[in-house]
Amino acid sequence: MFRLFMKGTIPMQTLQNTTSSLLRAPATLLLNLPKVSSNIIKLESLLPPNGRLMAMIKAFGYGFDDWQLSNALEDLGIEIFGVAYPQEAVALRNKGMKKDVFVIHATPDQAECIVDFNLEVAVSTPGEVDSLQEAAKKRGRTVKVHLHINTGMTRFGACPRESLYLARHIMQSSSLKLSGIMTHFPSADDEEQDAFTLSQIKTIEDIVEALYAEGIDVPWIHGANSAGLLRLAPKRFNMARVGLSIFGVSNSEGMRKRITLDPAVSLYSHLVHIHDCRQGDTVGYNRDYIVKKNHERIGVISCGYHDGLPRSLSGKGYVYIQGKRAPYVGRICMDYMMVDLTDIPEAVIGDDVLLFGGEDSTLIPVELFSSWAGTISHEIFCRISGRVKRAYVPLPETNNTTWSY
Repeated sequence: MFRLFMKGTIPMQTLQNTTSSLLRAPATLLLNLPKVSSNIIKLESLLPPNGRLMAMIKAFGYGFDDWQLSNALEDLGIEIFGVAYPQEAVALRNKGMKKDVFVIHATPDQAECIVDFNLEVAVSTPGEVDSLQEAAKKRGRTVKVHLHINTGMTRFGACPRESLYLARHIMQSSSLKLSGIMTHFPSADDEEQDAFTLSQIKTIEDIVEALYAEGIDVPWIHGANSAGLLRLAPKRFNMARVGLSIFGVSNSEGMRKRITLDPAVSLYSHLVHIHDCRQGDTVGYNRDYIVKKNHERIGVISCGYHDGLPRSLSGKGYVYIQGKRAPYVGRICMDYMMVDLTDIPEAVIGDDVLLFGGEDSTLIPVELFSSWAGTISHEIFCRISGRVKRAYVPLPETNNTTWSY
């Protein structure tokens, strides 16, 4: 890891000027931490008093390196992190993670791992409860578990009618602590399915009331993902599992009605070649684009589908170069893509290229970018490859530097 000093408002220009061309990455994914900080404050405002955010950093931190991202989010006050698999949590612990780490699901044969690495975990079956109890008792430890109820996602979770039995079973297990009750909202971003999501909320609230009636107190109640928090913010639910909303991403119009998040992620590349073409010249695989006139300028950008650009984007979008739009032409290649530079005569080799993100007049929202590809923002972030450099614009108190790897 190395540090690069930042000046001005165009971070990538600084990266270009302070890094040897031999070291310059073909593309860079840039996360703006001051904007992330602003988003966290806005999201926390939707929680009830004493509520908290669980930052989901599964899938390599949505492409941002879960370890580096967790350190940054910890500095911003996040106290608990969520992952999909025990292996992800173990990797974080081995790198020094001290904060709470929650695992969405673990199989019974992974119980010892959960105990040994002091992880919190969701449970859905008596077998999962028993395996954790046995492993924890053998080691003289206590494991925090979250009772997972399936209210419509049908991925993990017990049937609602089994919830009281499982809760009692957990309470009778001397080495387990019932730390939460949870579900998952599969359609919280869809206003037309609000009746279903509200029924999910009611189901969990009824279960919590039944548990209270038996003297069982549940510290944390959670079901809301980013969409659930932004659109519905159920007040009885005192924890929300948020992912891309931290980065300022809102995947539906309904998510943007309550608060406006700050887009915090940008993908940059640069021009590596320019052609002065003649009418009839062809561009890309299968000669997919035919040059329409003489002196049409075709630019080559050092980013392709290996780097994470969906091939389905071919011919559908545009980039910004020197503050002007350049439309895609031809098919996206493994390592490169081509654009029409005819209306940007000042463009030269080495110019920065904004593929998505940015700000103000040159903003390409990742939601728009993903719609060009016929997918969702989550997939765009998760498919960004290891060849793409990750860089971070720091908080003001960190000496105005950005760190990258």
